[in-house]
Amino acid sequence: MRVFRGALVLLPVIVCNADVSHDRAVVQRHFSDPFVASMWYPLAKQGDEGAQAALLEYAQQRNQAHWLKRMGALGQHSAYYHLAMQQKNLNEARRWLRKGAMAGDAESQYELALITDYGVRKVHWLEQAAQQNFIPAQVALYQWLQLQGDDEAAFAWLQRVAPLHGNSALLLGDQLWQRGDSAAAIDAFEKATALGNQQAVERLNVIRTYWQRPQDTRVYGASLANCTLRVQPVTASLQGMRRLLTLLQTVEQDARLSALPMCFNAPLWVEHKDLPCTNRWQGAGRLGCRLGPLAERFSASLDDHPFSHVMVMATQGKANVQDGVMYLDLSDSYDVFVHELAHFAGFVDEYPLGNALAQVHCKASLAPNVRVFQPVDQESGDDTVDVPEGWFKARTCNNHPAQAYKPSAKMTFMEFHDTAHIPQVYLELWAQRLSQRHFLQTAYQNLARASSTPALVNFWWQQEANYVRQPSWSLPAVEQAPSEQVAPAGR
Repeated sequence: MRVFRGALVLLPVIVCNADVSHDRAVVQRHFSDPFVASMWYPLAKQGDEGAQAALLEYAQQRNQAHWLKRMGALGQHSAYYHLAMQQKNLNEARRWLRKGAMAGDAESQYELALITDYGVRKVHWLEQAAQQNFIPAQVALYQWLQLQGDDEAAFAWLQRVAPLHGNSALLLGDQLWQRGDSAAAIDAFEKATALGNQQAVERLNVIRTYWQRPQDTRVYGASLANCTLRVQPVTASLQGMRRLLTLLQTVEQDARLSALPMCFNAPLWVEHKDLPCTNRWQGAGRLGCRLGPLAERFSASLDDHPFSHVMVMATQGKANVQDGVMYLDLSDSYDVFVHELAHFAGFVDEYPLGNALAQVHCKASLAPNVRVFQPVDQESGDDTVDVPEGWFKARTCNNHPAQAYKPSAKMTFMEFHDTAHIPQVYLELWAQRLSQRHFLQTAYQNLARASSTPALVNFWWQQEANYVRQPSWSLPAVEQAPSEQVAPAGR
């Protein structure tokens, strides 16, 4: 009892002290848990803010539902959120969250929104919490509005939270860049960097290195002396430039392709007006771009940055190769890139071609990886053919009477791009085809057709003639590699 009376004497002194956090610790150090709470409560009930804060912290740390309820009733509405978090029953949790939300507690409003299915009520509670500058609610609100297609409302909330939230500042920078406001985008990336976002650092490095800068002279891949196929990557977006750089860094690490005479110029970043693209090129469901502006630009820089093929990175569309120009979008993987790269050398797909393409490739295929055999007696339906040893049925011509064969019994990267398997024989055929320039369709043909003046048309056709006349690359002795060729990690 002597200790208890001492506690009663000490308590007013502690409460009156200005250092409330220190006093709270002193009290909790000197008294048992129940006694601490009972001593703070009378003062908390009288409106003492220090006592209320101390008792609320005590109740939260010890999950004391009794004191949380009392503190909620005294106006410490965050107590209802903590009560809800203690519940194992969802309906009980919802009841306490609703009580806290109705009282204006932002965290309760946010959590209630997350477990509310009805869209209007979800948005209502998110807005209530967001208006109180509760960052998780602001982030959730712009994400929800964006999912609902209300891009402008989502963008307004994104702008509001970005100065305080690194990931949001990063996203704001991306959206501002897509809207063409590069100065504001850079400001947003710098804000994200200041908030510790490393992805923003990487974006700023790409911008400062490539945006509105002279084209880099770096060449990726094989040595220039052995570079029969030289690719010029090009894009009109920040995300496209980042994706191209990743692909080029990966191809340099790809041991499967290291012996092939292919190289890549540093990527070129152009204005959107110089590379207008669509995911329904010429009415078909594939990616394509108007190359007229590039034809003029490339003609002025070809001496400094020579190339034979072009790789375009666009925002969205189905990957394909058209006459020496490869089209990829931001979602395409490294495996898709390698698959399309083989098309540059005339490889044909080993999955069933559509009717139109089957008519082209299944009458007499010149592809390195597919041989086509017509039925010996088409009238009788006799499909017996004399197949060379080492060739196996392929599905390429399933939509045509002919039967296609491939030099591998396994599924390869030309049948399904996610299959990273490139048999050694395919690499040998690839190298052999690249030694025969007259078989390669360059981008010069495509650029000539896209040119706007007779002089430019003639320029590009002359480049085509010059390319074919150049000495062929000599095949080196082929080093036997393991039969299973796999892609580099991190693709």
